[in-house]
Amino acid sequence: MKSLFAVSVVVCAVVASLAPAHAGFKQYVAVDVGTNYAEGSVGYARNSTDTRQSIGCTVYATSGVASLSAMCSAANAFGARATCTTTEAPLVSAAQSAKGDSYIHFMFDAAKKCTEIWVDNDSSYEPKKP
Repeated sequence: MKSLFAVSVVVCAVVASLAPAHAGFKQYVAVDVGTNYAEGSVGYARNSTDTRQSIGCTVYATSGVASLSAMCSAANAFGARATCTTTEAPLVSAAQSAKGDSYIHFMFDAAKKCTEIWVDNDSSYEPKKP
């Protein structure tokens, strides 16, 4: 009985070693543009086969103005676009944290002023390729 158990353990170990290795959890998030929001993965947009998808945030300074400004923009695969701007320090700080493999979600009001900016820097998002 012990030898049968030992053989079973060896067989299971061999079978498990032949199974393909799986990397960590992956998310592929296309750019989505709604009436008051946009979201998507920078890497997915960059690597997409269409020529329309894009998403990102820009932080900029203006001479004579004490605070930084941010603008986030996105375009989906169908050409719908969204843009918002802000000078609110917490939102500018969130926009500054965006990287090439970030997930970005931003919301805006009727005047196209950013009301929320989320940036998620996580290993599950596809990194952008050259």
